[in-house]
Amino acid sequence: METPRIQEVIARDLLHQFKNTFGQDSVNVILDSAVAGVLWYVEVQNEVLKCRIHCYEYGAVAGTWKTGVTPNAHVSITPPRQAIQRQGAVYLLEFIKEGKRQARGLTQDSREAENAVRDWVVGGFDLPLMYEKYLFVDAIYRKEREIAKRINIELTLIGAKIRCVFDEGSRHKSSSIWGYAGERLCKLEPEDSDMVYCVLFEKRIPLAIGSNLSLQSAARAILLWMDQNQTTNQVQDAVRNIVPVEFADLFERGEYLAWHWHHVFKQTSNNSVLAFYLPILERIPKSQHVKRFFSFFSGGQLQFSNCSLYPFDVKDLPTLLPSDDPTGERPYLLMSSVERHLLELELQKSTGNLSGIALLKTVGFYCNAQEAIERLEEILSVQTYTPYFGSLTDLLAERMNEQLTALGSKLRAQAIPDHMLLKVQVQTSDGRGFRLTPWGDERVRIKPFSYDSNELNMNLKEAAMKIIADLES
Repeated sequence: METPRIQEVIARDLLHQFKNTFGQDSVNVILDSAVAGVLWYVEVQNEVLKCRIHCYEYGAVAGTWKTGVTPNAHVSITPPRQAIQRQGAVYLLEFIKEGKRQARGLTQDSREAENAVRDWVVGGFDLPLMYEKYLFVDAIYRKEREIAKRINIELTLIGAKIRCVFDEGSRHKSSSIWGYAGERLCKLEPEDSDMVYCVLFEKRIPLAIGSNLSLQSAARAILLWMDQNQTTNQVQDAVRNIVPVEFADLFERGEYLAWHWHHVFKQTSNNSVLAFYLPILERIPKSQHVKRFFSFFSGGQLQFSNCSLYPFDVKDLPTLLPSDDPTGERPYLLMSSVERHLLELELQKSTGNLSGIALLKTVGFYCNAQEAIERLEEILSVQTYTPYFGSLTDLLAERMNEQLTALGSKLRAQAIPDHMLLKVQVQTSDGRGFRLTPWGDERVRIKPFSYDSNELNMNLKEAAMKIIADLES
């Protein structure tokens, strides 16, 4: 019999506790799981109110959660943050009313969780009462809201033009504090006492971090970075505890490809997926054509891209993945974009008689590292695209506006910073509009602002015609 995951054990213990304590109340107490039994939670609910308690364990590496999920091996460039030293079971509570989350909170005390659930579901406490009685309920949200007010006071006092924005978040997104000034951003997070953690971004890339900053120091850093456009080194000289991240100097000089590949090599030392491709990666700096492109990793595959950020532009570019060579002499399988497209078509047509591995044997080039580089050079030498820093989203507004102009419309798409991403939308003065998401190089997904509307997948011209028909009628 398979040993239960630690999250399941914690959830079953909590279920037993709740069954005993809520036995006399007219509520339902259930245990459920998600992500194929990886994530476990307990729910206590009546007809209107519900509390969902997600069960985790702080991992052996202090401050990390054991969820059993291995993340995709995308190249990560988010600077590490010092973990808070915690161990043991942890409960993430969601307080729900009529199907909508009203608040949430994190606690390691199962009795505190039980009392909060009872007050919310059985007692019918409103949010002000929950806030007054339980400090952990919306603790981060409440602290961030207060910090956002206070940091803007500090920014005003030192004459800064920039102001930070408190994003209240949503069901799928946590609250956060951001500042926006063109291509430069900042993010603030609360730390112990009145100190904050600060990240400075350019082109949505974190280039400097600061821990244990007073609000006055954080405001000074934001002024220098976002109002005065100073470098990370200049900000570091003026504000204690601000530290440029590794390779920030390459990025600030505009050497984006060198910055990218330095990060890739750095991460091979602690990432098994990247380490598998190390014999190929080590040859890329000497490869005239391969080093002109960016890359990313997903599902164990090394994919080349014309752009640096997600969503990636992979048009006409090759993919590398592990082969099934039993000898190990040719551990890589290289597929051109044409071969990858043919494979995708075959997989779609497959009735189940032919496995994905069997299909792989029908396409691609089995190779060792040197053969892979030679084949990549051959494929990429004929590419006429100029790789660019950014993502397909960066180009979407421009491409959509070309279509709108050609059709005689005065509507315009705008690219708007949204945390570390961009969102593209076309909006009228009365608030109607569409959100746009790139879908490959030639297509776009569009969705009206109306929450219940369906998303449509069209080519750019069709999308422009649909937008004009709906918004100019």
